[in-house]
Amino acid sequence: SGLENPWGLAFLGNGEAIVTERPGRMRILSASGLSEPLSGLPEIAAIGQGGLLDVAIASDFATSGTIFF
Repeated sequence: SGLENPWGLAFLGNGEAIVTERPGRMRILSASGLSEPLSGLPEIAAIGQGGLLDVAIASDFATSGTIFF
């Protein structure tokens, strides 16, 4: 609950996961609950078949912090 059209999910390896919401939000899901939307994302065109869809982390995420979406 608390998500609007959840779409993509990427596990961070520390018990947390990044989840995307099609309207353009990205949040962290952890054992303590759902974070507020993360800041710093570009404007998302959530019209027609568009929106913030899948998410993946780089194989070196632990050192690079790189997220693909």
